[in-house]
Amino acid sequence: MSNDLNFLADGAEMGALMRTHDWMASPLGRPETWPQSLRSIVGLLLGSKFPTFGAWEPELGFLYKAPYAEILGAKYPAALGARFYDVWSEIWPDISPLIDAAMAGAASFRQDLPLLMNRRGFDEQTWFTFSYSPVRDESGRVAGMFCACQETTDRVLAERRQAEETERQRRMFEQAPGFICTLRGPDHVFDFVNDTYKRLFGDRGFVGKTVRSAFPELAGQGFGQLLDEVYTTGVRHVANAAPLRLRRKPDALEEEERFLDFIYAPITDAAGAVVGIFCEGHDVTNAHRAQEALRDLNETLERRVAEALAERKVLADIVEGTDAFVQVAGLDFRWLAVNNAAAAASWRRRRRRRTGVWRWTPCSREAAARSTFSSSTTPCPAYRARR
Repeated sequence: MSNDLNFLADGAEMGALMRTHDWMASPLGRPETWPQSLRSIVGLLLGSKFPTFGAWEPELGFLYKAPYAEILGAKYPAALGARFYDVWSEIWPDISPLIDAAMAGAASFRQDLPLLMNRRGFDEQTWFTFSYSPVRDESGRVAGMFCACQETTDRVLAERRQAEETERQRRMFEQAPGFICTLRGPDHVFDFVNDTYKRLFGDRGFVGKTVRSAFPELAGQGFGQLLDEVYTTGVRHVANAAPLRLRRKPDALEEEERFLDFIYAPITDAAGAVVGIFCEGHDVTNAHRAQEALRDLNETLERRVAEALAERKVLADIVEGTDAFVQVAGLDFRWLAVNNAAAAASWRRRRRRRTGVWRWTPCSREAAARSTFSSSTTPCPAYRARR
């Protein structure tokens, strides 16, 4: 390689391609004739690890580094030395104003610029972040331009998918029967609240406010500390029928007590770091108070039953302990209760099968209780003899 081509010594595969390329068809001409300013640009291109390209007058001949070949697709390697317009004619209306500005001496920068390219035989939507910088020759005149660029298509599409998923979740959260909010950062700034949340806590213009500024009346009730703990530890918190006191309207004079079931769950980024908190829950005030009322009713009933049983036991002890006959009959003339004294004196008239003789015999307490007032049963102890 002659000394005139030493500036092409670097660049590995791309440098070798430039050294063997047929430059006669290129508007740039043979590398031996290139001015020092263009040679410096080529040296910069070949030494870069970033996708870069340059274009030089008179017809903006195209030069690029190997990483840029991935962007060219099927245009590689034919784009080397070709006219800039011929390489990217399909996007020329989008980039030509920027090229004109660079050739006029004004640098430009674009982030995620959408470009409809045809680099694999079909049109595809792409996005690029790049800068165009003017390059001056030995006389100080702008003779070319330099571009450092990065394709951001994958990132933009991923962000759009994420945005669509986020919007889908927002719509779903809006329709959820429970209250939902999302908080971001260590200060717990509201990023989203659904309609149920606003109806329950009042519309306080939540988005953009911190929890502590939106709910000053919750100070000292422990909710701020719970949020800090979840954000710091990354461990979710679940609460059941948690009491809180708040003013549901800004002009309310008194605080209202409510009971909530809720969960604080950490929101993490791709690296696993906590970046926010997701909150979802339900107002269970009515159910909680109904359960308390039912529990009070059950306790009252149990107490009354216990008192009634105690009273009956006292009465039973009195009745059983007396020598007096105590018998209680219902409206259908059946015994409801018979004490020991009455049972001992209860007799029944029975006929012996073998002799056919009738006689009075004592009956058990249980039998006396099951019997009825009739000619065959009497509590009278006077009939003791056989008939």
